Amino acid sequence: MKVKNSKAFTMVELLGAITILGILMSVAVFSISKVIDNAKREYYENQNDNIALAAQSFVQNNTNMLPKNIGQKVKLKLSELVKNKYLKDKVKDYGKNDCDMDKSYVEIVKITKQDYAYNVVLKCPTYDSLKDPAVEEKTPTISITFDKEPSAKATIKMEGNDRIISYNYVVYFRKSTSESYREVKNTGSVSVNSKSSLSLDVKLDDYIPGQVKIQVSVTNSFGKTKNANASKSYMDSKPPKCIYGKFKYVKGAKDHLAWVNTSRKVTIGCTDSETGCEKDLYTQTFSKDEEFDVITIKDKSGNTTDCKVQVYVDKTPPTCTSSGGSTEWAKKLTLVGNCKDNLSGCVDKSVSGRTYEDGNVKWKIKTNMKQDKVSPGTVYDNAGNSTVCPANQTVMVDSVKPTIKVVNPPNENKWTNQNIVLTLNSSDDFSGIAYHQYRYKERENKNWTTYSDSAKPVFNTTPFSKERNEHAFLRVCDNAGNCAETTAMIKIDKSQPTCGTVTGGSTSWSNGVRNISLKCNDVAGYKYATPSKCVENPYNRKYSGSSQTEKITIADNAGNSNVCTVNVYLDNTPPACPSITASVSPRVWQKNNVTFNFGFASDVAKYKWYTRTGTGSWVDWGENAP
Repeated sequence: MKVKNSKAFTMVELLGAITILGILMSVAVFSISKVIDNAKREYYENQNDNIALAAQSFVQNNTNMLPKNIGQKVKLKLSELVKNKYLKDKVKDYGKNDCDMDKSYVEIVKITKQDYAYNVVLKCPTYDSLKDPAVEEKTPTISITFDKEPSAKATIKMEGNDRIISYNYVVYFRKSTSESYREVKNTGSVSVNSKSSLSLDVKLDDYIPGQVKIQVSVTNSFGKTKNANASKSYMDSKPPKCIYGKFKYVKGAKDHLAWVNTSRKVTIGCTDSETGCEKDLYTQTFSKDEEFDVITIKDKSGNTTDCKVQVYVDKTPPTCTSSGGSTEWAKKLTLVGNCKDNLSGCVDKSVSGRTYEDGNVKWKIKTNMKQDKVSPGTVYDNAGNSTVCPANQTVMVDSVKPTIKVVNPPNENKWTNQNIVLTLNSSDDFSGIAYHQYRYKERENKNWTTYSDSAKPVFNTTPFSKERNEHAFLRVCDNAGNCAETTAMIKIDKSQPTCGTVTGGSTSWSNGVRNISLKCNDVAGYKYATPSKCVENPYNRKYSGSSQTEKITIADNAGNSNVCTVNVYLDNTPPACPSITASVSPRVWQKNNVTFNFGFASDVAKYKWYTRTGTGSWVDWGENAP
């Protein structure tokens, strides 16, 4: 039995096979696309031929439709050919879609006296002949070349991109650049019989020295026209040179003429190394507003040079816009006139009462003024022209402080325990009173507090009710923001003094005299106040009568008072003997106990009882006393 050898494909072999297949497919696709494109091209060429034949048949029977002049074009719609049965049915594109018979047409162009060109334009869903690169409308081309000196000849070459049906050219000439071109030759419209290209030689010997310009126009069988022009200078010398004086125009140079608002004469020299200048000096008067202009100098050959010179003439005043006014009161106001000058530029001036910055005028108003239609001032340019700024600003300035007076000022040295209401009498003769305010210096309210509804010349403050011993600062402001101040001393103490320590008092009974001293304490009831102090301190009292306690009234300087009780315990009145009654007759000896009844008399001090028998010593009953 035989065994066959088997061998697999390598990766290189597989890649080679795939590459070959790709190339073959590309060639096939390209070939197929080429075949399809050729088929489409042949299809539309046949369509164009059939439509052109139909149009020729139509105009043979309707000669009035033909264009009358060479180069003239007439459009014949395909819908007209179908309507008159020169075409059997609607034209279709390669995809069998109906073309637009109203937008598709035959353009008939007269190219000679007897010949006409028939150009078909199709507008279909998948085809537009005007966008087909192979059949798009073509424009002729023109080239104009000049021979070098001394030969003076121009060659005009024209390509029709089909057939040239007509052309014309015009020759213009001028002797020097200072002159205008003039027409020296015009061929008019020249008909051409079926030539795809044309070359013409134009002799120019009669136009030396000088400058020549040739303008050419060509029309082809598609009715497209092309225009072109070219020029050539046949001068035999160089242009002259400018000779400047002191003020030569140099871009960026600092030295220049001063601006004027009148006409100015400028003189410049001329030099020419070949033929010489027509004049050595050229003087020109400039009257229009301009910074620079030119003076044209000329040599004897007719060559010219435009010399740029400084003119610096500005007859137009600057413009100004006004701002800074206000319909509200202010302490001061600055009106501004903004200057603008497009030529010589605005300039600062020294004018009393006005300041200038970058040509803008400023008027600082610091005195009383109430006026409409006010102008900031006048602005100036570098040429001496001036403009008064528009008087369209409103000025309301009040620079004077109002006055304020306290009509009922409290006595600065007198305390009170009542509320204080101040009456403020204020005045402002210009902008009027705006409001009143108050504050305390370095206290709980350092900022100004505005009284409500206080825009009045006579104003009663809200009551000052808190305990104080300081100045209240009062202010009035006008509608421009000016303010004036005054002060009023507020000394309010509503706290009662308190009873302090007592010296000289006692709770032990005594007879004789007691000297009692009572300390008076006066403390403020508010952290920002100091007390008004006691009227006396201490209160010294001398007591010699009989009493257990006494009342001492203390008071401070604001009228607040308090009643203090002190212990005196004095009894300077001897006690009265009590009345005694017995249960038996007196002076009779008894065998039983005897009961005595005592009738006590009043006494501020407590009784102490003593007894004795016969002439013996007195014995203190102590706790057994009645």
